[in-house]
Amino acid sequence: MAEETDHELRMSARVVFDFTGTRALITGGTSGIGHATAMLFRDAGADVTITGTRSDAGEYDTDLSGMAYAQLVLTDPASIDAVKAHFDVLDVLINNAGANFPGGLDESA
Repeated sequence: MAEETDHELRMSARVVFDFTGTRALITGGTSGIGHATAMLFRDAGADVTITGTRSDAGEYDTDLSGMAYAQLVLTDPASIDAVKAHFDVLDVLINNAGANFPGGLDESA
């Protein structure tokens, strides 16, 4: 086996986290960065709950297996209370929920 250079070792180094027993809530975890983050926590052993605005996880094209799903509409206090009721303990909160406004959003108006 050829000897690896320091550069090759650094490029191949991976950090492994163990979140076994950790309860994580990731808002906006149904797509994009939120989904990627949720999968990493799930794969590291965390008990992951993700949120989205649709009424059921089956309405998403994304693979959400291994994660719990809760509908969350951040402008609705009752929706927030319903999600809070799922947790007696929460170790990690990643507030990733966002909105996409086609054509942009003019906040100066």
